[in-house]
Amino acid sequence: MTLQLDWDFADELASMTTPVAVTDFNVSSDGELIAACQDGEEAAWDALVARYEQLVYTVMDRCKLELPDEGEIFQSIWLAFLKNLDSLRRTKRVAAWLVATTRDELRRRRHIAEYRNGNGGDRTNDKMACVDQEDHSLEDIVSRYGRYEATCRAMMLLDTQSQQLLKMLYGETTIPPYEKIAAKLNVPVDSIEQLRVRGLKMLRKTITDFA
Repeated sequence: MTLQLDWDFADELASMTTPVAVTDFNVSSDGELIAACQDGEEAAWDALVARYEQLVYTVMDRCKLELPDEGEIFQSIWLAFLKNLDSLRRTKRVAAWLVATTRDELRRRRHIAEYRNGNGGDRTNDKMACVDQEDHSLEDIVSRYGRYEATCRAMMLLDTQSQQLLKMLYGETTIPPYEKIAAKLNVPVDSIEQLRVRGLKMLRKTITDFA
């Protein structure tokens, strides 16, 4: 079992590597990254794509498609993103925009596939039914990904010891014995609880600051 946080971020902590390398760009806000992209900062663009690439693939995977041109679709979405930097900088709704754009691109390619197949018994219809309606679960994806992204950025700002401790306590299927955690962190066993409380307090505060 895992210890429970006041909010369900155990999955987010489990999916992160520890310790996390920190750069100016990977802890920057979306607006700051977009502004840097407009100033020609290639590292800012790389950080922005790295932050949201999994979100794009998650939406694509929801349709359970076998896409030989998956990489091409991914590139087309980010090309559209690049062309819309001004509006995205103003709206600050990067995740929602990416979800909507990915779904629209899948819908467009579904229509192309139907046309090429004469719309006769094409199994693509069934596979891509999820893009034909307003899928409220996609809204949930945006919400959960926002939580994940905020947690990742907050963890990057914690010290290495706090990162390692929180991941061991909340990101593992089975919590290691405190003796093992203490040995790995090179701290006394009776200090683990105090370090845990301190780490969570810093994580909560940083996430709140991002919000």
